[in-house]
Amino acid sequence: MILARSEYRDTEAVAFGRKAAERLDALLASPGLRRRSAATAAGLFVNLALTYCNLHRLDEATRYARRSVEISRAYDRDERHVGRGSACWRTLPVLPAT
Repeated sequence: MILARSEYRDTEAVAFGRKAAERLDALLASPGLRRRSAATAAGLFVNLALTYCNLHRLDEATRYARRSVEISRAYDRDERHVGRGSACWRTLPVLPAT
């Protein structure tokens, strides 16, 4: 995803990001998930949020940032990821009502 984005292949970056999110959700749904794996997933969701923000896909960026915070609070209480996820979604522009 990051390589595609750095080469301005935005359509591919979005597809890779969605695939990564699907795989992370599958990991999080697996039984016996370790706290370290949850912390890694939370960090990856922050990266997804930042990439989607840079692509001006703000709805998805917000969803991934919030997911990061939810995971951090539920599994590992790692305030570093809570802070990064919260900061990411708080800096997103306010979306107009539809």
